[in-house]
Amino acid sequence: MEKVEYPGVLKRGAAYIIDTIVLFSLLGILHFPIFSIWIKHPPSMDELFAIPLIGLLYLGVYLAYFTVLEGTMGFTIGKRVLGLKVQKENGEPCGLREALLRNVLRVIDGIASYLVGALLIATSRKKQRFGDIVAKTVVVKGDWGK
Repeated sequence: MEKVEYPGVLKRGAAYIIDTIVLFSLLGILHFPIFSIWIKHPPSMDELFAIPLIGLLYLGVYLAYFTVLEGTMGFTIGKRVLGLKVQKENGEPCGLREALLRNVLRVIDGIASYLVGALLIATSRKKQRFGDIVAKTVVVKGDWGK
């Protein structure tokens, strides 16, 4: 039986920073055309209703990035760069349902600048944040050769 290695806060945090850079780049691609138009033609009071809709679009991109990549491939770009993957606790691949659940619960893990998530990772046996515990997933050192 292979020994599973659960990465800690620093490695997972570094992966999240890489993913944040990727996401800011993706959101910048969406952001530029919208707001470059608004700079030339500022929206009227009636058109300002679109701002919350744009926020929802950005939230959707954020959630889709983590959910689709982790749910289908087991990793995000940041996790892949650092040799990490997400899987179910029993070793099976992480599915879309589990990926969605663990990422929706980032709201709780992210309290106080991810203090809740970091404390749970640092103190739990399998280095799980709240989203992982509820979704029954773990982040492990990736074995890309298999």
